[in-house]
Amino acid sequence: MDKPEEKVLTFDGTGAALTGEEALQKEGLKVWVMARPNSLGAQCGFCLRVLPAELARAVRVLTGAQVKIRGVYDRLLSDQGHSTYVEVPRAVWSSCLQD
Repeated sequence: MDKPEEKVLTFDGTGAALTGEEALQKEGLKVWVMARPNSLGAQCGFCLRVLPAELARAVRVLTGAQVKIRGVYDRLLSDQGHSTYVEVPRAVWSSCLQD
């Protein structure tokens, strides 16, 4: 479990998640909607998954579309197939906006 399989982005509401999905697809990014794992808190019931290499671009697209990201998590997959989510500090993913 040393490398993130995906980045998981959370939002305050379903509308934001769905608007975000549409904005990312429009820009040609691969994005998947998934039910928010309980371990990620009680906000919106949906989140978006993107490839780690596309995180910076996804953050810029969502910010440009005025979609507020609540949090970003690394999705780590164990050898047994279980997912673990590790929060990425806001300072790390928000720095994508300065690139």
